[in-house]
Amino acid sequence: MQIKLYIFIAIILVFASSCGKKLPPPSPDIFPAKIISGYYIPNSQIRIDFNENIDNTFDSAFFQIDSIRQKIEGYTKEKSVYLYYDFDKSAKLVDLFGVSDSKKNKRDYISIQIKGTVQKDTMPPNIIKHILSDSTLLIEFTEDISSCSLFIYPNYILYEYEIINNKILITYSDTCGYYPLQFYIESASDKKQNKIKNPFEFRFFDAKDSSSFVHLRIDSRETNADMILFDSDGNEIFRRKTNETGSILFDNLKQGRYIVRGDGFLLDTLLLR
Repeated sequence: MQIKLYIFIAIILVFASSCGKKLPPPSPDIFPAKIISGYYIPNSQIRIDFNENIDNTFDSAFFQIDSIRQKIEGYTKEKSVYLYYDFDKSAKLVDLFGVSDSKKNKRDYISIQIKGTVQKDTMPPNIIKHILSDSTLLIEFTEDISSCSLFIYPNYILYEYEIINNKILITYSDTCGYYPLQFYIESASDKKQNKIKNPFEFRFFDAKDSSSFVHLRIDSRETNADMILFDSDGNEIFRRKTNETGSILFDNLKQGRYIVRGDGFLLDTLLLR
């Protein structure tokens, strides 16, 4: 009888132990992101890193110097919040409000310690986002922009643009069903007059029809040469600069006749598959 009791107790203990090991982890994610560190980075910015991806916006941010509380603007990217800090004296603490992780767990973070000292803005602006819609094109930079030289191709697209802090808002007209295929930023400067090193261009195309596209490659030209592609009607439809080897690729084109013009260069060609 005593042996049977020992066996029964042993079975209960094994069952309890196995059940404890099989408990699933907490789900779903109900915890906000945790701060890893905050520090100054080049380009007059503060970077605050989290342990997970952050939503694309936050409510507000503030810092305090000499008993004066000031608001500070910024943006998010992946696991970090970036704040624009254009002041000579370093702030040691920052308050962040309304920060959400990718699961929409929201929290305020008070008195975040910021390490290091201000690193002056000597870096040019960079593009972090571009969104094309039915009537607008939005281009977002890493910092506020003071000036910009921008072109939309094909050149028969009618458009206007304005600079709004770190964004360029382009409004274009639907001209007989034609939409922008490329934006080309020839130059852009931030408020400290740091200019982008090279022109920036992005080409939109319909990936569903990519199997029917043809490409035009030109080699053995001088580096950083400005080249413009014209269609058979003489419209400017594509613009790029040659790379460090003197080559250039006009890709995702429809079959037909094209002309390439550059400084001291002219090519008239028929592209077929």
